[in-house]
Amino acid sequence: MKKLALGLLIVTMVAGCLTSGHTNQSASGSTRPESQEIMEFAGTVVFVPLEGGFYGILDDSGKRFDPHNLPEQMRQDGLRVQVKARPVTGAVGFHMWGTIVEILEIHPK
Repeated sequence: MKKLALGLLIVTMVAGCLTSGHTNQSASGSTRPESQEIMEFAGTVVFVPLEGGFYGILDDSGKRFDPHNLPEQMRQDGLRVQVKARPVTGAVGFHMWGTIVEILEIHPK
């Protein structure tokens, strides 16, 4: 009985994570919901010591961004950057720190 309940719980959780709508395949090969909005902003790369640690971007107005494809060479705490990004709509991240984005362009500032 416990195995059946666990199995139903897992199926329910997986089904809840699925989203409907159109998807695109990014350059990294991952599938993501489509978003047409493109944002450009200046900010600072920050190391966030939560959930084992990760890098985010804090823009100049204080808004937080959780980039899923931040290039390795840009993972420097305190690095000022100019960013062009697209929000990943419908995505669920475990960091729960900011808006999940796909970086289209990023340059040191």
